[in-house]
Amino acid sequence: MHLAAFWFGLVCDTAGTEMMRRIAESGGTSGGPGLHAILGALALVLMAIHAVWATVTYLKQNPATLRTFHRFSLSVWGLWLLPYVGGLILANMK
Repeated sequence: MHLAAFWFGLVCDTAGTEMMRRIAESGGTSGGPGLHAILGALALVLMAIHAVWATVTYLKQNPATLRTFHRFSLSVWGLWLLPYVGGLILANMK
């Protein structure tokens, strides 16, 4: 069940990011490679790596791999928060 949640989360976050990109473009903002866009892209890449690693970890069932996976999960989540919170701050500054 958790494994499906990782993949579903990646699909939803990618879809949401694409929708926000389209909204930003329609509002006349370029959505160019600013810090927010770079962090967002990095977060999506890390989420994809995270989902793949979750699949490998689930299939191996190795205790050492599980410990490493949990530490990596916290790092990915923390990094994901940067563009998320950054977007909220940028939106409220306008």
